[in-house]
Amino acid sequence: MMDAADEVVEQVDTKDPPPATSAVEDIVPTGDVILVVGSGEDMVKLRAHSVCLKLASDGFEGMFDSSVPEGQVESCESPREVAFPADTPNAMRIICQILHHQYSSEDRGPLSADDLLSVALHADRYTISWILVPYMKAWLSTCATPTTTCRLKCLAAASDLKSKDIWPWVFDIVARCTGSYSRYLQCDTLRAAFSTEDIYRLEEMRTELRMSLLDLINKQFDAKCECRASVPAKQRSAQLRKQYTAAKVLQVPAIKVIEKLMAVYVSSAEVGAYKYRKKPSPGTCRCGCDLLSSLDQLYERICDKLLGKEEK
Repeated sequence: MMDAADEVVEQVDTKDPPPATSAVEDIVPTGDVILVVGSGEDMVKLRAHSVCLKLASDGFEGMFDSSVPEGQVESCESPREVAFPADTPNAMRIICQILHHQYSSEDRGPLSADDLLSVALHADRYTISWILVPYMKAWLSTCATPTTTCRLKCLAAASDLKSKDIWPWVFDIVARCTGSYSRYLQCDTLRAAFSTEDIYRLEEMRTELRMSLLDLINKQFDAKCECRASVPAKQRSAQLRKQYTAAKVLQVPAIKVIEKLMAVYVSSAEVGAYKYRKKPSPGTCRCGCDLLSSLDQLYERICDKLLGKEEK
């Protein structure tokens, strides 16, 4: 009969052998630490300078200093390994490249929404978000956002950025989405980035946009314009008012209502999707110009609120 110690030895001896040590990826070839990021098959080893990391973040400084055995000196000849098992390899790779001035957007290309949010969450964890601000602006302006999920990930990454370059997809979050935003919290990364209050706020902003559009529809119907386009515009606005009741406006994407509003003064074949500060077509009447101005003001207000520029 085995005692407890023998049983432990037996368990250890029967385990599969550890995986082969993965190759080290040089952020800088003269680095004095190796960051072991992630775990399992996704684990990577990044060679970096501890000084660069410690100067950028108190979090890094605490981790490195606490893991140095007494009397040991950092050395590029024998770099020591520091484990980051909970971190994502690609995000840490990008952060290390930036902190060592080795990042090239031309070589890497645009970041996906997943990578962008992952980098933002890691930067927040290590209190280096302020360093990444110029990079974040560039990433957000070039990131592909074909779906609401992608846009929400980018919004979470945008944090306090106010750049107008990111307004188009920020506006699309409330202009193109129908249904409850809470369903997007099934995504782990979005659930970590958005609180229930954040979801309520998105619903609130979308309702505000829709009700503002309903108000604009009524204003177009009541407008007193004396130009040649006033008669057909009056007819189109009457049809629009009949089509989009309050109940109907709450059911359709706001962007469709915007396009219909613009079509009151411009042929629908020429309208397309709304664009911020779109110049009126030649011959557009005063009411048409006023409508475009009102849409721009609404666009600005919604984007500012979504990005936290206005007080909640």
